[in-house]
Amino acid sequence: MDALVMPQVGQDLPTGRIVEWHKAPGDTLTAGEVVLVVESEKAVFDVEAERGGVLLTRVHEAGAEVDVLTPVAWIGEAGEAPPPATESGGVEARSSTDAPTAVAPLLMPQVGQDLPEGRIVAWHKAEGEPVSAGEVVLVVESEKAVFEVEAELGGVLLKRLYDEGAEAPVLQPVAYIGEEGAAVPEPTPEPVGAAVAAAPVGATPAAAPMSSSTRTRRGRVPSSPAARRRAGELGLDWQALSGSGPGGRVVRRDVEAAAATTAAGEDRHQPFDRMRRVVAERLTDSWRNIPHFSLSVDVDMAAAQAWRRRRNAADDSRITVNDLIVRAVAGALQAHPRFNSHVSENGITLKAAINIGIAVAVDGGLVVPVLADAGNRAADDIAREIRSLVSAARAGRVDPRVTGTFTISNLGAAGIDRFQAIINPPECAILAVGAVTERPVAIDGMLAVRPGCTLTLACDHRAVDGVGAAAFLTTIKTALETGYTDPTTS
Repeated sequence: MDALVMPQVGQDLPTGRIVEWHKAPGDTLTAGEVVLVVESEKAVFDVEAERGGVLLTRVHEAGAEVDVLTPVAWIGEAGEAPPPATESGGVEARSSTDAPTAVAPLLMPQVGQDLPEGRIVAWHKAEGEPVSAGEVVLVVESEKAVFEVEAELGGVLLKRLYDEGAEAPVLQPVAYIGEEGAAVPEPTPEPVGAAVAAAPVGATPAAAPMSSSTRTRRGRVPSSPAARRRAGELGLDWQALSGSGPGGRVVRRDVEAAAATTAAGEDRHQPFDRMRRVVAERLTDSWRNIPHFSLSVDVDMAAAQAWRRRRNAADDSRITVNDLIVRAVAGALQAHPRFNSHVSENGITLKAAINIGIAVAVDGGLVVPVLADAGNRAADDIAREIRSLVSAARAGRVDPRVTGTFTISNLGAAGIDRFQAIINPPECAILAVGAVTERPVAIDGMLAVRPGCTLTLACDHRAVDGVGAAAFLTTIKTALETGYTDPTTS
């Protein structure tokens, strides 16, 4: 039996409202089928079943406000008994104190866009230990980031459903917290992805024909981030190595020892790790399914550069060129809201918040941390927040709860003058930023040398056309060329 939970309906929004149910108790469900519709102050969401089965019970009815990441229904096999409901209709009302509910699931968080599972790195609490609301119970990771999972309420950790190293489906229980002695539902883990089932505590690990190292229940070799990074540099498959670290963990020395024994000139096959597979799948789908078109424009950056140097000298703001571009893009998205949208086969959703994703290269791939509410930020605020986001991303920490509405990819630091980026679905467009270089330009009929850069906008032709894209790009250009001539500009 599994909980169907209220999704994270927006940044810092604690509840969502059930608009309507598409299924009644006793109805049969298939994985991916819409069960109910919920809404926040900003958007409407279809909530799909993560697994097939029977809708055993609806915890709340249409019109109810429900805390995010708490159960709205239970799905299981016909005849299973769902957890008892309270008089108010919920599993148990959440208290503002540490008072526990009878029993409540602790869920694997949404560890990244389109990532169906997360891996448990470490438990901070043992079964039977008391837990306070807000206390870290375990640490989980995806291929992109590491997350601390906190208890939503106080009580006792009644049951851990997975051991360290196991992978569990997102938004499904990994443990139960409640009153001491309370009964917990029997775990019935569902397959993660198409074929392989996530195993509960006590399951026997699968055989590992390729390696004698200790593998997790889903066949994954435990390894350190340094080992995976070094294996990528050397072109080795770290999953085929025997680990010498604790519990058979592959560590950096194992990778380097394997590289030393590889014959000179021998071809090496390097399978994609999960992060690279996710990047490859998403970008392939984007390029295949989205009709891309692109436009480029050269921007005179002299005024913006001069303003940036004055501002940084005056108060040590550390504002970068990219920060100014983010600010200009935020203003353009306000002026052209169609570009601040998500696109589906049936239409587009104009997003209320302007959340700009910043593409960041990390070991093994690319992550896109999101600057939330970019339309209401000054340049120095943008600079501080982007520094924090990029630093966290490179350390493996990305907040998956904030959904981007537009993405910027900047290869200027790598010396690239211009390039075309691939749209990050379901967004409508992406801006590729080249290096700021000294360029010859004609000013009033005279040749001059000015700092400039090239911006290339890739768009989804289903949602926008060339004229609209040209206007959007021109708005960005104008903001950068004329928006910093006043020294008092913030």
